[in-house]
Amino acid sequence: MYLDSPKKYLLPTARAAVNVCEANHNLYILQGFLVLTMTEWRQMSACRDSEPSLFFPVGTTGPALDYISAAKAICAQCSVREDCLQYALESNQEAGVWGGYAEDERRRLRKRWLAERRRRAV
Repeated sequence: MYLDSPKKYLLPTARAAVNVCEANHNLYILQGFLVLTMTEWRQMSACRDSEPSLFFPVGTTGPALDYISAAKAICAQCSVREDCLQYALESNQEAGVWGGYAEDERRRLRKRWLAERRRRAV
């Protein structure tokens, strides 16, 4: 879970702290919580060590549906899911599963997202 920008992630366990310290990130304690400050959301993604073919299956039928479901299950547990989806919308990622959304779902979401951005710009 992040608090503000630059992103500050609350780490719930001592094990997470050990993993973070090994990676040499900025780590400190705030009101009894261990807090990690980072600028790159990808470093905290749940999918970073996953098989890429799960997130970029060939096709949208048959076995590809199983891959998409598996990718979405990983996304469902990810602490940076919103950052991932935001990146995909902003950079118009057309392929793969991003932020828990498959290609067709993200296309529909992006249309609504762009319309909302245009409304706010007026």
